[in-house]
Amino acid sequence: MPDIDAQSSGFPINGGPISRAGRGAPAVMRMIVAACALVFAPLDLSCSDDAEKIKITVICNGAPFSGWYDADGNVEYFSDESQSGVIYSSTITLEDVEEVEVDITTGDEANSLTAKIYRDGEKVKSSNTYSTYGSVLYLNVTYTLGEEDSEDEE
Repeated sequence: MPDIDAQSSGFPINGGPISRAGRGAPAVMRMIVAACALVFAPLDLSCSDDAEKIKITVICNGAPFSGWYDADGNVEYFSDESQSGVIYSSTITLEDVEEVEVDITTGDEANSLTAKIYRDGEKVKSSNTYSTYGSVLYLNVTYTLGEEDSEDEE
């Protein structure tokens, strides 16, 4: 009687038949995983705790200025930080604020006063006032996080 190897006979050692169709299953699974990876790769599934950066820039032509800002109930005072000729400016950077109010007053003989608010590098609000003959100027600006999104929908 010839010696028959259990593996070559189509029966595994434990007595059950070998499934030839099962050999392709790992390849199919790899293709499914690869396809899912391609589909979901562009999605950012992580929870981001990156803080919203709010930057306030104040520019005055003709006179120095001072003012205050209220960021979620925390009031801070500021004044112009730099001067180039008759142009005075200041930049304030905040993180994780829901609402900020800025109030600015210039000295005598100011010709213009501008406040710009940026959210993550994009300008979201701007306000200005002018005087033809130069005088004390006042400006108050309030920004609530996301208000520019609701204005786009209208």
